[in-house]
Amino acid sequence: MAISLVSNHEMRLSGIGEVTWGMTLSDIRTKIDNEVPDNAKITKITLNFSGKSYNNNILKAYNEYVHCALTNSDSEAASDTAGGKGNCDNLFMHGPYEINGRGTTTLPNKSVDITKYFGEFSPHNIQNTSYSRLTIAFTSKAVYNKDETFSLSIDVTYEIPTYTITWKNFDGKGGTKTTTVNRGTVPSYSGTPSSYVQDWQYINVFDSWSPSVVAATGDATYTAQFTPTLRKYVITRYDTNELAEGIPIS
Repeated sequence: MAISLVSNHEMRLSGIGEVTWGMTLSDIRTKIDNEVPDNAKITKITLNFSGKSYNNNILKAYNEYVHCALTNSDSEAASDTAGGKGNCDNLFMHGPYEINGRGTTTLPNKSVDITKYFGEFSPHNIQNTSYSRLTIAFTSKAVYNKDETFSLSIDVTYEIPTYTITWKNFDGKGGTKTTTVNRGTVPSYSGTPSSYVQDWQYINVFDSWSPSVVAATGDATYTAQFTPTLRKYVITRYDTNELAEGIPIS
């Protein structure tokens, strides 16, 4: 199963310089939390980039760059080298490339696996990282204006794990049954374990499962516990004053 969280953005580059846009990792985590079921296991988180640049000048623009990085401030990512500026973790780098004169140029697409920056389960807490933001930076060596538009999608692939629950000694004779449940589901035994005769005096009646049944976080085994209970008999008195044992009630 997978979901896609999409954001579209427009930025205007005025001459030589740089322009940046970013979002916090905690905002991304919140988006994931809102969309991914609580009992899901995330298997992959992918950042996908696509963009276009519109040049309003007849001349071509050379030495344009797009830089995506994990940073603590948007200004740290902007650079015309893959290493970026300041403290950052480079995700991808486009450039140098040229923008067509007076027209639209499609920027190269890019997909990056960013799973390692997030926790596995909900809430999807950020893993140990020194960065707090995801930043897109455009840098230009041209003196005239350009409009940059780009789309970011964060694709989250996840699964709902299932676990095997074993019900042991359900018949008082060591018998077992199994059921399969999704993670986070409280398993339940279908029916009631059978009571069984211990001897002429006692019958064992089901009492509970051991350990106590809880929401599934992995494979689990539960063993039926029985309580000895006095058996009841029917005594029939005959006219001859002789007593006969009746049929036991179980």
